[in-house]
Amino acid sequence: NNAAILNIIKSDLGVTDGACTVHHFDDDSPRSGNILALELKNLLSYRVADADFTARLYILPNRNVMPYHHDIVETILKVVGTSLSHCMIIKRLQDTVVIDPLTLCYNRRALDGFIDHAIASTRRYGSDLSAVMFDLDNFKKINDTFGHQAGDDVLKTVSRTILSTIRKCDYLVRYGGDEFVLIMPETKLGRAVDVADRLRKIIENLAIQSGGTCIRVTASCGVAHLKTDYDKNLLLQDADRRLYDAKTRGRNRTMPDMRLLSFDTSSVPDSAYQYLN
Repeated sequence: NNAAILNIIKSDLGVTDGACTVHHFDDDSPRSGNILALELKNLLSYRVADADFTARLYILPNRNVMPYHHDIVETILKVVGTSLSHCMIIKRLQDTVVIDPLTLCYNRRALDGFIDHAIASTRRYGSDLSAVMFDLDNFKKINDTFGHQAGDDVLKTVSRTILSTIRKCDYLVRYGGDEFVLIMPETKLGRAVDVADRLRKIIENLAIQSGGTCIRVTASCGVAHLKTDYDKNLLLQDADRRLYDAKTRGRNRTMPDMRLLSFDTSSVPDSAYQYLN
């Protein structure tokens, strides 16, 4: 049965945390109308591997397997292996173009592409889009005091922490230096402010180790929501303006102020937000 097959595959792959998915074909009634008795002892396993990947193909045949069947499968696996290898090469090339190697965030070149797509999708489906711009407070002082390697360690720790926290549909971009942009599709302003402030608190509580030294940092955040007349430049300018407000009001804070957005903002039009701060 399906559960038994899954257990065999997990055992073969050494999977213990349940992170394994099996796609079953012809789970409905058999074409012939007769019930087929499939013996798990006939389960066949084939392996294809390269320097960058390992894949397995499992086949549970309902008829006798002849030697030439194995030859056919081996031919298929060679084609699949070549295709997977090409895909891995293409993925690495793409990553070198759009991924910042230090932080593993997207770079500004990538931002130009997916923010246009996100805005177009937001307009088409009448949904929401928010952007968070944040940077680390007094980051230059960290470099001057502990050295640039420590600064790199701080950036890596902060970025990886945020990447592990945000949704898969969100985009984290290293905008420049210690400045980041988080693009959040289908997110209203109030929700985006809440997320940004939680990320700010997470950063504040990090104990970053570098060369035997424990470094603590804080961040300031500016949040903007896509308005009817906004393009990507106006959206980012609005977030940048809010970030500047956070800096001038003492750093280590999120603007607009969460206290001013403590009521239900789900039905508040964009035009009302200009009066909140």
